Amino acid sequence: MRQVNRLLVVKIGRMLSAVVVSAVGLATLTISPASASSGALSCTATVLDSRPHSYSIVTINVSTKPGAAVSGTETAGTHSWSMRPSARANASGKARLYQKVSAVPKVELVKVMVRVTMDGSTGHCSTRYTPPSLLPLT
Repeated sequence: MRQVNRLLVVKIGRMLSAVVVSAVGLATLTISPASASSGALSCTATVLDSRPHSYSIVTINVSTKPGAAVSGTETAGTHSWSMRPSARANASGKARLYQKVSAVPKVELVKVMVRVTMDGSTGHCSTRYTPPSLLPLT
């Protein structure tokens, strides 16, 4: 009878150990994805020529993490359009976006929203420029 009790105690002890190890492993798995996805990419955007002429090319310089994908959207009034092509930041973290400037009929600044993404992290930054319709005649 003593030997049966010992075997029973050993088996119960092993089962409890397995349950505790599984619970600790599960708790660790639940915590790590939350901490891994908490970072956001930083970026800064500047316009190379803040007062472009009609039908010229406006250049947006972007600084971010090397290798990040960079895309941009311009908005003037109620109209919005994507900047093409999107770019990838070089080894120094620099990228350039280009857009042909058309005559914007609205009396507003053109806002450029830049989005950077890399390895599931995303960042945003913005800049503005004066459309040709707002520039004084020279």
